[in-house]
Amino acid sequence: DEGVTTTYYADADNDGFGDNASTLEACAQPAGYVLDNSDCDDTDANINPNAVEILCNGIDENCNGMADDADIIAPICNTQDISIELDGFGEANLVAAQVDNGSIDNCGIASLSVSPNYFNSSNVGENTVTLTVTDNNGNVSSCDAIVTITETTLGEPELEIEHTNIYPNPFNDMIYVDLPSKFEGDKITVQIFDLNGRLVLNELLIVNSGKLQIRSISNLEQGPYFLKLRDNSNQLRIFEKLIKY
Repeated sequence: DEGVTTTYYADADNDGFGDNASTLEACAQPAGYVLDNSDCDDTDANINPNAVEILCNGIDENCNGMADDADIIAPICNTQDISIELDGFGEANLVAAQVDNGSIDNCGIASLSVSPNYFNSSNVGENTVTLTVTDNNGNVSSCDAIVTITETTLGEPELEIEHTNIYPNPFNDMIYVDLPSKFEGDKITVQIFDLNGRLVLNELLIVNSGKLQIRSISNLEQGPYFLKLRDNSNQLRIFEKLIKY
């Protein structure tokens, strides 16, 4: 009807959504104005009720009143294939960063892990490992990489085995190591690894009466483990497979 006006809303960013705070009453739609009034930022065409929310940037793109919607998007997992040479003990440990190739997440990555991460001479050749990426909101993704294990190019270490005895094996809550007298009073690094290469015990013990007593093992789960012993001068190098019952 003649003389009847309609409220129009300024659309400064031309995204089709108007600014509720900027109105004009008119009989016909003026240029730069629209009937919609739901734009929450009329200075940016990328922000409107139809926009896709970009997570963890502190901006409310879709005008739902929340700067960031709940993050349910898994991170992007990227890997690279690598080669690792066994060390002088015929073993190698892998860390996640070695196979990670720029995994990303808009909300940030909380942790990277890789499995398996321990290798020995039985793994020479190509091995498939899995990289697991967890973001700051608990979303998880994983992807595979090839880790090629090669034999060491160094000479194998001479193990000090004369007058050396490790017992009992299988073990339960104690491991004893008998050592030659020349190590009396020496500090020995004692490490125990599980089959995944996870370090489960790392202690510095002193040889007393020709013996080491490894005590902090009662809480280990049943199964196979690898015991590594090394002194500061590298005269003692022992790597032994043990079974926990």
